[in-house]
Amino acid sequence: MPSTHSEIVCQATVGAKLTDTAEGISLSAVLHLQAALALTEGVGANQINAIAVERDRHMSGPASFELDLATLAGFEQSTDPLRNTVVFDSIVAILIRNKASSSGDLIVGGATTNPWTSPFASANDPETVKITVTPGGFLLLTAPTVAGYAVGGTNKMLRLETTTGQTNADIIVFGRDNP
Repeated sequence: MPSTHSEIVCQATVGAKLTDTAEGISLSAVLHLQAALALTEGVGANQINAIAVERDRHMSGPASFELDLATLAGFEQSTDPLRNTVVFDSIVAILIRNKASSSGDLIVGGATTNPWTSPFASANDPETVKITVTPGGFLLLTAPTVAGYAVGGTNKMLRLETTTGQTNADIIVFGRDNP
């Protein structure tokens, strides 16, 4: 029996309270920005039917590995968390976290063969399209449209690397396996 996906949420919140007591006058401002994405089961807009998880991926620099986002090759577990086979046709959300316990930066992107370029504005030089995630930081990309971020063929490999120190990364991918 296939698994069912429910209660799926991606969200990020940033908030701050600013206070100024200069010259005996107290002024304050509260800033708050929240982005949330609620997803349901399926293959349409705001829907997923496949999940992949990579927990505690450890690297000591210099080191790298590449994940095939289409077939999950390179993931330590090549099935979903309930042991179902997954083949991604598109990605709706991906979260990559470089844990605070890391001592090195996690560099995301720049695969040498078949790099995943869908979320990037230019795929002209895909080996140079990289994002640095510092210790304690994370990268969250979402594409809740019907198309999502395309995956497959020559657009599927996600490279993770560290140049110095050690990294401990968590990765979760929400996407679609279109029948």
